[in-house]
Amino acid sequence: MNWRATVAAGLIFIVLLAVVVVESRQRVAEEGEVFRQSFMGLNLYGIDPEKVTRVQIQRANEDEVVLAKRGEDWHVVKPFDGLADSDEVKRIVEAVALLRPAASREGVNLADEQFGLAKADLVTTITYDGDNTATLKVGGETPAGTQRFAEVSGDPKLYVVGANVRTTLWKDPETLRQKKVASVDAEGVTGLTLDHADVHVVAVRTQGDEKALWRLTAPMKTEADEWNVKQLINKIGDMRAEGFLTTDEAGADLGFDKPQATVTLQSAEGEPLTVTFGNTGKREVGDPAAEKEIIFVRSSKRPEVMMVTADVLDALQKTAFDLRDKSVLTFKRDDVTRLRVERTQGLSFTVAKRPSGWFVEKPKNFEARQGAVDDILWNLEDLSAVEFVTDEATPQELREFGLAVPQTALTVELRAGEPIKVLIGESTEDDEYYAMVGDSKRVVRISEFLMGDLPEDVEDLKKSSVEAPESEWNIGEPPAGVGPDAPPGG
Repeated sequence: MNWRATVAAGLIFIVLLAVVVVESRQRVAEEGEVFRQSFMGLNLYGIDPEKVTRVQIQRANEDEVVLAKRGEDWHVVKPFDGLADSDEVKRIVEAVALLRPAASREGVNLADEQFGLAKADLVTTITYDGDNTATLKVGGETPAGTQRFAEVSGDPKLYVVGANVRTTLWKDPETLRQKKVASVDAEGVTGLTLDHADVHVVAVRTQGDEKALWRLTAPMKTEADEWNVKQLINKIGDMRAEGFLTTDEAGADLGFDKPQATVTLQSAEGEPLTVTFGNTGKREVGDPAAEKEIIFVRSSKRPEVMMVTADVLDALQKTAFDLRDKSVLTFKRDDVTRLRVERTQGLSFTVAKRPSGWFVEKPKNFEARQGAVDDILWNLEDLSAVEFVTDEATPQELREFGLAVPQTALTVELRAGEPIKVLIGESTEDDEYYAMVGDSKRVVRISEFLMGDLPEDVEDLKKSSVEAPESEWNIGEPPAGVGPDAPPGG
C-alpha cells in the first residue's frame, strides 16, 4: 500500500474519531461496562447517567415504577405522582448505565429456563440522549446463589451480575419519595412572606455595604431580626415528611382553604416556593409506624400532600415583633470613649477611656474597675426591646412612662459620630423599664439588667487590689451568654 495513502487514512480516522468524541460530548466508557457505543469497531463511549431522563422498572406481581426527570428534579410518575429522592434515583440509573457484569458467556440459549430470563421478574429500561433506550433483565440466581443471570438489550451474551444489582433496582416506590418537604437555598432567598391567623409579615433582603441585610416591609417598615428570619427560612428547608397521603386521601378537606400558616420564599431566580399548612390530626406514620400529632402540608413545587409533625407550627407562627430587629442601640463597645450616667436617685458618675484603661472622672477621679464598666457597656450594646410600646409617644404618654423627666439618662460618647443618649423612665409591674433613645419618640420596654448593673455606690467603681487580671476573662470578651452574639432573649 502507498505509504502516503496509509498516513492519510490514519489522519482521517483520528480526525473522525476526535469529531465523534467532541461533537457527541459523550462520557468515555470504563473498562468492563456492558453498555458501550462503538465507532469503526472501537468501544468508544458509554451511557452518561446525567443524560438519562426516564426509568421504567417492571417487577413480577408488583406495581410498575416509572421515574421521569423534569428539569433538575426526578419524579415518580407511576404508581403515584410525587417528587423523588434524586440520590435514590441516581443509584438506580447508575446500576444500569454503568453496569459492569462479573462474567459473560457467548453461544447460550438465553430463553433456557435455568437462567430465568425468558420471563424475567425484573426488567429495567432507561431512556437517555433523547429517545435512546437500554434494557437490563435480571433473572434467576446462579448455582452459587450470590449472583444472578442477566441479559442486556441488543446483546446475545449471557451475563452474570452481583445480587446487589437486583436489590438496588427492586424498590418499593414509597422508598423513592423525597422526604425533604422543600429544597431551600437559604443564602439565595431574597424575600419571605408569612401568614397565619391575622398576622401578615413581609421581609426582604437588601444589599448593605458589607453584607445582605433583612428588612420588614409589612406590617411596618423597619430592620428585621436577622437571626429569627434565617431560623424561619432554615426551618422550611429542614422539614421532613413523616408520611404521604394517597391520591384518594388527598382529595378530602385537609384545611388548605383556611390554612393555619402559609410561608412563601422568593429567590433571585425562579418561581417562588409556597408551603401551606392545613389541619392537624393524629396519624400512624414512620417505620415502624407510630401514632403522632401531624399537620398536613402542601408545597407549590410538588403535587403530593405530606404529613409533618405538628410541632413545626411553634417555629413558624411568628409575629411581626418576633421578626423585627429589637436592638435599641447600634454601636460598637470598643468605640466608646466616655460614658456619663445621670440619675435623679442613685449614683451619678462619668467614666472615660484612657490608654491605660477606664478612669472615673466624676464624682471623684480614680482608676475604674474594668468589670464594672464592661457590665454596663455589654448591657447597652446588647440592649433589646421586650416590647415596642409606641412609635410616637404623646406628651401625656411620656409623663405616664416617666420619660418626660427620666429617672436615669446614659450618654455614650464615641470615637466618631454624635453621642448616643438613652433615657430610662418608670419601672413596670414585671420589673422592666420604659426607655427611649435621644430625641426619638419611640418608647420601648427593656429588661431590668441594665439598671441592675448600675453601681449604687462610688466604691463599686473602684479597682480592687485583689481584682482578677483581665486575662482570666479573655480580654475584651463578655462572659458566656452575654453580648451581641448571644441568642435572642438571652
